Parts: sequence; structure tokens; C-alpha cells
Amino acid sequence: AWAWKDVVVAALGVAGASFWPELVATLIITVVLIVVEVLPCYRRATRAVKECRDDDSPLKRMASMLGNLGLAVGYAWNSVFSWAPKQAFEWVEAPVFVFMIQVMYYLLITAFIVFVTSRCVGGNVPRSTKREVTEDDLDDSPPADNSPPADNSEASESQQLVVGTVASVTADIEEAGKSVTMAALHYVYAWAQL
Repeated sequence: AWAWKDVVVAALGVAGASFWPELVATLIITVVLIVVEVLPCYRRATRAVKECRDDDSPLKRMASMLGNLGLAVGYAWNSVFSWAPKQAFEWVEAPVFVFMIQVMYYLLITAFIVFVTSRCVGGNVPRSTKREVTEDDLDDSPPADNSPPADNSEASESQQLVVGTVASVTADIEEAGKSVTMAALHYVYAWAQL
């Protein structure tokens, strides 16, 4: 994990010390990690290693190591989030002001992380928009069938297959995105406390 962090440090060094190149580099690293976690070869390798199956091999262990990029992605996001406080530190000389800036950064980043965590873990529907159960929901009558008439042609089956595949890939990307987000935010939160 620390070796991957050093790779990210080098990548951010190439990007420069300004905000926008760091943000772009961090977004690229994050997207790459999400794509890697969605790939079937990565999932098979990780499952084989986790379950200690007979088909576990050194190559599968190396492939599953890409999942350890959470620390590295967290480091990259921490460098993006802490960019503004670092710039503010250069403008002030008194230690009490540096302390005040760090406390404000900690409070803001904590509020942001709590918000993002509640969205990732608590579901996608904010509490204020959840619908109340009505009497119509409790009605036992079958729902009206508004679907188009069934077509038994190959085009219809292939369309259903494509829609099912897209839905599955979308769900996989959402799951990987949440996993990467949570790993990165854990790192940012830990460093914000220091």
C-alpha cells in the first residue's frame, strides 16, 4: 500500500504543485482504480485469493494488489483537499492562526466526509425525499400492465440482454465507486486529524 502511495506522490509531482493539475491527476487515478475494480479478471483474482482456492496463484495475488490503492487514492485526495489550507499557511506567520486554519479545515472536511459517507452507506435517497406509504401502496389489486406487448423475436431478447448487462455494469461501477470513495475518505479523515 505504501509503495502505491509513493507512485501517486510521483504522479502528483509530475502534475505540479498547483491545484488544477493535482485535481486532474487525482481524478484520473480514482477513475482508473474504479475501472480496475469493475474488471472481471480483477474480481476473479481477488475472489480466488480471498477464498484460498486451488486456482490461487502468484499472478492472481499480484492482480489483486491493485485493490490496495485505497491508501494511494486517499493520499491523492488529501493533497487536493488540503491544498487551500496549505496555501493559507504561507500567508500567516502566527502559530495561533495556523492552528485556527487547521481546526477550520478539520471541521469542514469532517462535515463533508460525514455527508458523503451518509450518502454512500445510507443509500441514494435523502431522508427528506423518502415517500410515505399511502393506502394505494397497500392495495392488493395487481398493478396495471403498461408494458408493450411481448415480442418473442431475437431483437427483443438481445435488447433485454443489453439492458441487463448495462444495469449490471452500472451497479458494479456504483459499488466500486462507493468502495474507492470510502477508502479515500478514511485516509483524508485520518490525516485531517493530524
